[in-house]
Amino acid sequence: MSAKPSVLIVGSGAGASVAAWELTRAGFPVTLLEKGRNLLPGLGTAGGIGSLFGNDEVKEGRFFENQDPVLEPRTARTQTDAQQGTDRSFVGDVNDLPTVVGGGTVHWDAKTPRFWQQDFKALSLYGPVPDANVADWPFEYKELAPFYDEVETQLGVQGDVKQMPPSTLDAERGAPRKHQFPQPPNPPMYSGLLLKEGARRVGYTAYPFPMAVNSQTFDGRPPCNSCGFCSGFGCPINARGGAAVSFLHHALLAGANRLWTRLGVLIGNVVGPIAVTLLFYAIVTPLGCVMRMSGKDPLRLRLDPGADSYWIPRKPPGPPPDSLTNQF
Repeated sequence: MSAKPSVLIVGSGAGASVAAWELTRAGFPVTLLEKGRNLLPGLGTAGGIGSLFGNDEVKEGRFFENQDPVLEPRTARTQTDAQQGTDRSFVGDVNDLPTVVGGGTVHWDAKTPRFWQQDFKALSLYGPVPDANVADWPFEYKELAPFYDEVETQLGVQGDVKQMPPSTLDAERGAPRKHQFPQPPNPPMYSGLLLKEGARRVGYTAYPFPMAVNSQTFDGRPPCNSCGFCSGFGCPINARGGAAVSFLHHALLAGANRLWTRLGVLIGNVVGPIAVTLLFYAIVTPLGCVMRMSGKDPLRLRLDPGADSYWIPRKPPGPPPDSLTNQF
């Protein structure tokens, strides 16, 4: 029994997994609750991490890792509708995010930029801007730099300090670095070489952008094969770092409690089918029989040869499409 208080973490995304990793390293008992599926078999085991992802656009389009907007819809509304008291302008797929172990980093594009010194001292460096709230942060880049180093090391970020221009590493305005990246950059693609040459001709310096993608075997995971399915797709070979594979995996290995997770899976496997079966045979089936016998068709499933369309008009009509230009 640990003398330290137990910690309950809800979710397993970037913030939650890092917190679990840090707390378990410090000796705290951690229980992590995630409502989504685990698509990374072997996560938290010594046998290594597998993957149920694939370069399959159809699978991703069917909400493989995202929430299903039919079962868990999100809403949006325009500013005009909000001012008129309308609760929602649209219900459905509104910027849906992954609902799985690892959260959004299961399909992020793994770019890992740093804030620059000028981001922390905008007021001091550039002065006030009319009609804008410009302020200096209460701390500076140099105070965050060690934590950037720690996270980049754990993620296995690739890059090359030697190829970065002086403006990027400028101590007054940029993001200076004391160390080389944990991994070298991947071999450049042809399109990247063309872009680099074009930038050079107009006076800019293009360089390999820092990414949490393996360019070599790292943390027991293979190097990237440059398949091109990164942003919006889970990695089939786990060559991309993220919350689950870089942090939560090690938190589980360090002793994060898996008993509650297994209990939850067991309860779901038992209660789910029983509850659904009872609802279907005790409520849905009798109601369906009664509706069929009475000749009613509330879902309009009956074929109507004389109908011009099966489209159901909305009454009253919804907002015009051009009012949904700024949903967020």
